[in-house]
Amino acid sequence: YSRDSAGILSNNTNRTNFTNNVAGSASLYGIFLTSSNNNTIINSTGISNGSYAIYVTSASNNNILNLTRSFTTNRSAVYIDGGANNSIDCAGASLIGNNQSSSYGVWTTQFNTTVKNCNISNFSSGIYFNGVANGTIQNTNASTPFSAGYGIYLSSASNNTINNTNGAGAPGGTGAGIYLTSSSTYNILQNCVGSISSPSGFGIDIASDSNQILNCNGSSSYYALIIYSNHNTVIGGSYGSVWAVGISGANN
Repeated sequence: YSRDSAGILSNNTNRTNFTNNVAGSASLYGIFLTSSNNNTIINSTGISNGSYAIYVTSASNNNILNLTRSFTTNRSAVYIDGGANNSIDCAGASLIGNNQSSSYGVWTTQFNTTVKNCNISNFSSGIYFNGVANGTIQNTNASTPFSAGYGIYLSSASNNTINNTNGAGAPGGTGAGIYLTSSSTYNILQNCVGSISSPSGFGIDIASDSNQILNCNGSSSYYALIIYSNHNTVIGGSYGSVWAVGISGANN
C-alpha cells in the first residue's frame, strides 16, 4: 500500500502477468499501467482513496484485466484514457463505488474497449463510453444511486454493442438505465434491459441517430423507451411504463 504513489506501477512493461495482488494508494492509483502492452492482471484488486483504482493510459494496448475479485473503491474503479483493445472481465465479480460524484465503474475513451461479466454499483454512472468506437458491453449489470446518473452512458460513441446487459437508473431519479447521446451512432443494443423506478426518468433513452434496439426490455414509471432522433430501428422487446414508448423525431 502506497501513501503517495501507485500501489503497482507498470511503466513500459510488456507481456507480464500480475496475479493475486492487492494494490492500494492513499492519493494516486491502485494499479497504474502506462505505455504498457499485452499484460494480464489476474484476480487482483486496485484500491484508491483519492483517484482511480486502476488507471490505463499512454498507449497501453491489448491489456487484459481479469478482475475476478470483487472490490470497493472510493473513486472510479477502472479509468482508461490511453490504449486500444483493452478488456475487462469480472467473471461475475463486483466493482463497487463509495457513492462519490464524478465516479465511474468503468470510464473509457478508447477504441475496442470490452467490459463483460461485471456487476457495477454505487458510482455516479456505472459504465461511461466517452467517444469509444467498436467497444462491447456484455453480460453485465450496471446501476447508479445518483439521481441524474446512468447505469450505462454512451456519449459520442459509435459502432458499439451492448448485449445481454442490464442498466439501471436511480429510484426516483431523472437519469436513465441506458442512455445514448451526442451523436452516438450505429450502436446495437441487443437482449438488454434499461430500467428506472421514477416518474421522471427513462428506462432506455436514445438521443442519437441510426441505432438498433433489438429484443430489449425497458421499464419506468415514465417512459420505458424514448427516442428523439432519427433512423433508429426497434425490433421486438417489451416496454412497460405509464407512457411505454415515446418517439420524437422523424424517420424511425
